[in-house]
Amino acid sequence: MKITVAGVGYVGLSLAVLLAQKHEVTAITTTERKAEKLNQFISPIQDEEIERFFKEVREGSRTLHLHTTTDKEAAYRDAELVIVATPTNYDDEHQFFDTSAVEDAIEWTLKVNPDVLMVIKSTIPVGYTDSVLKKYGVRSIIFSPEFLRESKALYDNLHPSRIVVGTYDDHRADAEMFADLLLEGARAEEQRAGLPEQNIPILIAHPTEAEAIKLFANTYLAVLERGTVGEVYNLGGHNEKTNIEIVKIILKELGKSEELITYVADRKGHDQRYAIDPTKAMRELGWAPTTMFADGIKLTIQWYKEHMDWMQECTSGDYTKYYEQMYGNR
Repeated sequence: MKITVAGVGYVGLSLAVLLAQKHEVTAITTTERKAEKLNQFISPIQDEEIERFFKEVREGSRTLHLHTTTDKEAAYRDAELVIVATPTNYDDEHQFFDTSAVEDAIEWTLKVNPDVLMVIKSTIPVGYTDSVLKKYGVRSIIFSPEFLRESKALYDNLHPSRIVVGTYDDHRADAEMFADLLLEGARAEEQRAGLPEQNIPILIAHPTEAEAIKLFANTYLAVLERGTVGEVYNLGGHNEKTNIEIVKIILKELGKSEELITYVADRKGHDQRYAIDPTKAMRELGWAPTTMFADGIKLTIQWYKEHMDWMQECTSGDYTKYYEQMYGNR
């Protein structure tokens, strides 16, 4: 298979090397100097496994079908699969991820090779995959989160804890194909090194669920790897709202009247305010929310609307009894 990878940072380069064991891979970079080094199998980043693979290629003991170029048009035009692994840096001032490089890759691909499957591996906010499907009027974009560490990106691709791909049912076969490619890359090194086969779970999920898995994994890893033992880190979004504000937002999103609101007395010991300040986590861990409240509440409401069977189950039986006990006499 001819595969094009946009971006040669930790994510892009480690994927390019992984897949180049079995497939023809073209990596796209922005500078001729970096392309020249990569075509000599000299790594521009510090990663022990990438450096080991490249050293073995230079010595003639390993083959990688990898070529790097700055020619976007040719790279996208000839691809049977496009993987987007461009950077999406977080803008602290405006509180959003800069996804312009991802969109540039999508637009170039649609221009010269509109029917090819695109897989986003960049870090993106929750709801982003749906937004680009709608924006570009296509169905051929899926999302697969990465769970990689800097300096150990290829190792983590060779020994993945799980493979997650987010798509809709109409592209499930494409998602399974991509998961198999990642699995094939890991298996190739196992067989070469004579290692036992790893148990690597594969999850095909809704795009938004796959994005959320990435979000939660990033949060957990930020605390685990950068936090100080004994310290407390609060994770929030600087979006303090009152209960009535939330209720009105939900009604507006559902197209319902505020006349549905029923006011009840506060329960005894009622909390007056929850105040989570994530400043410390943002400062010490480099953590930041990826989804703003206005987007997140819409995604949450949409999820509930799409899972009404689950809602019916949750709002029956013991939950109904609990609700009556807590609120029935007020």
